[in-house]
Amino acid sequence: MPSTWAYKKSESGDKIYDDHILNIVQENLKTIYQLVDDVCQDAKINILYVQNNVNTKTVKDSTAQAAGFWFSKLIEGLGVVFTAGTPAAIIATIVCKVVSGIATKVTDPSNHDSYNAVQAKANDLKDMTEELGEQIQLEIAKCLEDMEGMWLFEYKSPGAKYPELRGIARIADLAGTQENPIKDYFPKKPSTDYVLARQRLGKFSTYEAAASLLPVKWRIRDHKAFPSDGISNFLKGWIVDWYKVYSRGTWDSWRSSSEFPNVPGNLRDDIEGPYQNIERSQKGEAWQRFLGYSGWCYDYGWSGNSDNRWMDWSGRKEKNVDAKLDIVEGTSFLDLVQDILDGKYFGYGQFSEEAGFPNKPSYLLWYKTKKPGENVEIVNDKREYTLTNRGCAIDWVYDSNSIFTWGRAYRGITLHHYYLVDENGGHASEEFCHWLFMDNGHGKILNENGVAGKIDVYHNWGIPME
Repeated sequence: MPSTWAYKKSESGDKIYDDHILNIVQENLKTIYQLVDDVCQDAKINILYVQNNVNTKTVKDSTAQAAGFWFSKLIEGLGVVFTAGTPAAIIATIVCKVVSGIATKVTDPSNHDSYNAVQAKANDLKDMTEELGEQIQLEIAKCLEDMEGMWLFEYKSPGAKYPELRGIARIADLAGTQENPIKDYFPKKPSTDYVLARQRLGKFSTYEAAASLLPVKWRIRDHKAFPSDGISNFLKGWIVDWYKVYSRGTWDSWRSSSEFPNVPGNLRDDIEGPYQNIERSQKGEAWQRFLGYSGWCYDYGWSGNSDNRWMDWSGRKEKNVDAKLDIVEGTSFLDLVQDILDGKYFGYGQFSEEAGFPNKPSYLLWYKTKKPGENVEIVNDKREYTLTNRGCAIDWVYDSNSIFTWGRAYRGITLHHYYLVDENGGHASEEFCHWLFMDNGHGKILNENGVAGKIDVYHNWGIPME
């Protein structure tokens, strides 16, 4: 607690506290007030631009509380603007929690006046943001006018974007502790750091607006992928090994076993494998074949590693790993991925170069893998220590084809083919995709000023499937 709340007023009417820590808190509150105003003004412009692009004005759950949560995600981005450990970063983290908590408070139904004021603008995210900014500023003004009364008021930060910011925040937090008081000021306007914070939050507002508005009318179209090649590729992707399985019942028991993918002792008589050869290959067991245009086939060979035939170094070009330890070239699997990106393949019902993969600018080819021992599945991972281990393959499919005495369980990496379509099924235009996507989902930058990466848009924005 401050040593005293005593203060005198300057000629201009500003309070000058006897305890200097309170003067620092007061100045920081004034800066926060200004920042909220600037961020909301910038956000209105950016939201309007996003609204025009995605053809919708409001989010799915258009309530005052949803607007508060949206603004919390925006303002919490302030926590990653400054270099960690610096005074600006330390204060910014506290500011994030305080403002996020205020946004939550003023949009709670129990606060009738502020809630109703924001809810009245529910049909337009831009208008809700403007009203919400004004309500947040009113709350900050209350804190400035009665700092003693609001000092320990508890604001509940939701951790909307960063869970570590979830918790109780107080104006008192801006003063630090008795042992470690905060003696630095949050960057003021028009300092370089203030301008940086405003610019970054402006970009965040575009991102958050797009992430919230795009799922309202846009959908993901999941293409059926490769056609049947007369041999069968049940995984619709890259096979690393397969097993002979006595029956579907055996498969179900194995799949639900806690030991999976290892074969439990009680099932060893009913499961044989793993085998790494391609059982029904037209070129030979050491090759995987995929159909390109007009029935033209492309074959990909295995490596000389008898324990890891399909994920080790076996590509058309020599091993090439970049400074991040990502594979650039050198494996047959990534040769297949690159050939698809280069347009050498078609999908179901598409038998011409014009209709092949990728035939639309929104196209995303993706797969998921997991390094053995890790619990995180990575989309389009190219790390050498993951992708050169066949244990990274986590996709399975069972086939009980009647031409076999036993069924087959195939393990590998399924390749998925996504497109973005509007509510009428129309594909996203090239202009729209140039604005939206920063990259192609495989490390190639398409537009440095794009809103987000393709993987982020398709996997993290909550866009529903068609």
